[in-house]
Order: sequence, then C-alpha cells, then structure tokens
Amino acid sequence: MNRSLRSVYVLLFVGVCFFAVGPLAGLLVRVFSHPEYFEILIEKETLRALYQTVRLCGGALVAALMLALPLSWLLVRTDLPGRGPLRRIFQFPYMLPPYLFAIAWATLAIPTVGFLNRWFGNWINIYSAMGLIWVFATAYLPILTSSLCQALESMDPSLEESARVCGAGPVRVAFLVTFPCLLPTIASVSLLFLLAVLSAFGVPALIGNPARLYVLTTRIYSYAKLGGLSGTDKAFAVSLWLVGGAIVFIAINEWLRRRFLTRLVVGKAARHSLVSLGRGRLPLWILTASTAFIIVILPLAAIFLSSFLRVAGDLRPANFTIDNYAYLFEMAEFSRSVINSLYLAGVTGVVCVVVAFFIAYFCDRTRMPLRTLFENLASFPFAIPGAVIALALIVSFGSGWGFRRFALLGSPLLLLIAYVVKYLALSVQNMVPAMASLDPNLDEAGRVSGAGPWGVLLRILAPLLFPAFLHVFMLTVLPVLSELTMSVLLTGPGLETLGTLMFQLQEYAQPSAACALATLLVAFLVVLVGGARRLGALRRKV
Repeated sequence: MNRSLRSVYVLLFVGVCFFAVGPLAGLLVRVFSHPEYFEILIEKETLRALYQTVRLCGGALVAALMLALPLSWLLVRTDLPGRGPLRRIFQFPYMLPPYLFAIAWATLAIPTVGFLNRWFGNWINIYSAMGLIWVFATAYLPILTSSLCQALESMDPSLEESARVCGAGPVRVAFLVTFPCLLPTIASVSLLFLLAVLSAFGVPALIGNPARLYVLTTRIYSYAKLGGLSGTDKAFAVSLWLVGGAIVFIAINEWLRRRFLTRLVVGKAARHSLVSLGRGRLPLWILTASTAFIIVILPLAAIFLSSFLRVAGDLRPANFTIDNYAYLFEMAEFSRSVINSLYLAGVTGVVCVVVAFFIAYFCDRTRMPLRTLFENLASFPFAIPGAVIALALIVSFGSGWGFRRFALLGSPLLLLIAYVVKYLALSVQNMVPAMASLDPNLDEAGRVSGAGPWGVLLRILAPLLFPAFLHVFMLTVLPVLSELTMSVLLTGPGLETLGTLMFQLQEYAQPSAACALATLLVAFLVVLVGGARRLGALRRKV
C-alpha cells in the first residue's frame, strides 16, 4: 500500500476515535468525576421513569410479537392471496419516522375529537399506557416482521416437511418446529426492538407526556433543556440507565448469536412448499388485510385527511380547507427546515458512503493494523441511544472547549457530526460485505494492467460498488431527513429540521399543520425511494 492510502487510513482512524469514541469517553469521565450526579439515578422521579420505560418496552414487545409471528408465517409459509403486496404494506413503515405514527394515532384516538372517538363513541384514549404500548408496537413492528420473514425464507424447508410427513398439521408444525428453530432469531430481533424502543423520544414525548407517562428519554430531555453544563450532566447521569440497558441487550444478543447459532440455510437450492390454508384462505386474508389497514393505511389516511381539516375529526365538507398547507408555506421555519434537512441528509449520506467505502477497503483488501478494531469503533455508536450521543457532543464540542469562536452548539456542523457518528454503522455494516463479495482477482488484474492502488480503488472497485453506494446512501438519508431524538437536543432557533419542526407543531403550535408537514414528508420519501430503485435498476441494465 502506498503512503497516501496509509495516510488516509490513519486520518480516518483518528477521526473515528475523535468524533465517535472521544466524546462518549470524555463525558463519562466528567460524570464520574462528580459523584453527586449519581444521586439522580436513584431519585424518585428517575426511578419512576425507569419503571415506566421497562413496563412500556416489555408491553410493546409482547404486543409486537403477537402481531409479527403469525403475520410473518402467513406471508412466507402459506398460500395466502396477495402475500407480496401485503408484505410490502407491512414493511412500508420501515422508511417512516416512528413519531409520525404517534401523530397519526393522536388524530385518530385523541379523546373527544379523534376520528375513532367521533365515529364509535368516546371510549378510546390514546393518551394512556395501553395507547403508548400500541403506538410503540405498531410503529416499530417492521423491525420484527422484516427480519422474521427473511429468516423464514432462508430456513431449510425439509425440517417442516419431515414433520408433515409424520402427520403433524400446519399449526402444530409452526409451533413445534418452525418457531422453535427460529428462537435465536426471535430473541435477537426482540433485543433490537427493545433497544429501538428504549432510545425512542418522539413517540413517548407526543403520546406519553400528555398522559404524564414520563420515560427515561423524556426525563433526559427535561434536564437538558434546563440549560448549562449542570443540566447536561444531570441528563447524562440519567442516561446511564439507557447506556446500561443498551450494553445488556448487546451482550445478550452476542451471547445468543454464539451460543445458539443454527445453520438453517441449506447448501442446495431449496424451495418451500406452501401450506394450503384451504377454506381458511379468505377469512385469513380478510384478517391480515384488516390488520394491514389498521396498522399502516388507517394512520396514514388519518394524517392525510387531518392536513385538510380546520377542526380535528370533523369530516363535513365545510370543514375541509388548504389553510394548513398555506400556514405551513408561510412559515419561515418551514423553508429553513427543508433546506437544513436536505442539506444535512445529503452531506451525511455522502460522508458515510465515502468513509464506509474506505473502511471496507482497508478491512477487506489490506493488512493494516487494528483494522478489525477500526470497523468495530465505527459501528459502536449505533448501539448507543441518540440522546446520549447528543449530550456527549454538547459537552465535548458544544462549548468550543472554552473558546467561543470554536463553539458548535446551535450550528449545522454539530448536527452533521451527530448524524455521521450515529449512522456510519449502517454504512459500514452494508459496505464491508459488498466489498468482500468482489473477487480479489479484480484488484490483481488492475495492477497487472498498470493501475496503481488509487486506480484500482476508484476505477475498478468504486464503479462495481455503485449499487452498494446507492443502497448505503438511502439507508443514511432516510432516517436523517426526519431524525428527532438527537436533533431536538442539538438544534436551536434558525436551525430547525423537519423532525423538530413537526414535533413543535404537534406539541405546541398547530397539530393540523404538523399533519400537513407529515403528508409532504411521506410523499417525498415515497418519491425518493422510488427514484432510487429506478436509478438502481437502470444502473444494473447498463
């Protein structure tokens, strides 16, 4: 490897340590140097928030599993009509911000004026523990369904066929063979689900706060908004419960992976024989389609309708208006939030693609020292709750180390650093396998033809990895466009993003305008994903 590539490796390694690991380590040292902050961990309000977090996370996981397990089995293992479209509907929320479903269910089931309460009597209250569990379960359901469907598709079908030959019925095979074989996968994705719910802010803030159900993330937000380093340190002290929970989940997940790893994918081509539902096809299709309607279509339709209403829940023709969109476009904050979000998402996507490309190259194509550690350090922050990363960056870079001219708090650069630190892991974890899939003989052929290391990198590997670049770019851009957990702590006046503006409109100003903004965001995300798929298809044809 030539000297310039070695310099790039050292620069990236130092950059990852400085921006991703350094702030977390520095804030940890700061808090441990002030033992008095640990008293906050056992305060009554903190323990109550911890109890609510555990209770709501556990309830949401149970509800989500009750939905995900039968749905995944029906969509993959049976001859259910319309399995393909139904599966895409259930996976569609994966590209939407979870707090959008909190806004949707607030319009549907808010006491007295919600659509459902107007139509079926005032008996549903989304501002309750059960309401919060329902929103958590449905908003994060794609985490479970997408992984379980993939696991079912890759599982050796001979295991289930042997059970059927022995006389077991479809339901018995599912409960005695299929799901037990998938227990390690179920446990792993359940831990990922819990980690996502544990670190969520938007859903508990929009649904839990009106019900006085305060969780750890909303408690952290309250302390952080007190201002000053004292408030930040108190917030980070509370966030140690989140860090501890994340570490426990990651450790359990790793133990499960090593202890119960089962090879369910056969070496030969294996085609699943679909279970015939017989007379149950139509009733089960109606049940599955109704579930898709309630979980996905109904909330999105409620947001769309609410964006055209003067008074929430009233569908009389005279109540329809476009004033909510006019109000939105007249706001100076709206144009700023669009520009800020597009700029930050685009730059974050490009930076993550470039950095992940070099990390994948160094890890797979070279023998550079500490390359495995490099990959792990780049992926580590993704497991840390976003609120903790934001607090660490505020303490490390927000004040400029005492020099005002270097202070980054309230600047786009601090948001950009936060986004790159958090979502670089997604890029690295997808780019490394893509790089490993390219035959090393391509590198050798390039060198024989006279290409240097940079020529092989940029003229051979980079063009071949264009589909991976596009995939990684979209994986980064989609969450950044509407990110809320970190943005709400790092933004200030003049630095609104789409996520923070939607949160402010729903929580403080104009919920109908929040629905209008949510409608525009969903439409833009659909167009963006469709355009990316079209571009990828054209590239493959070329």
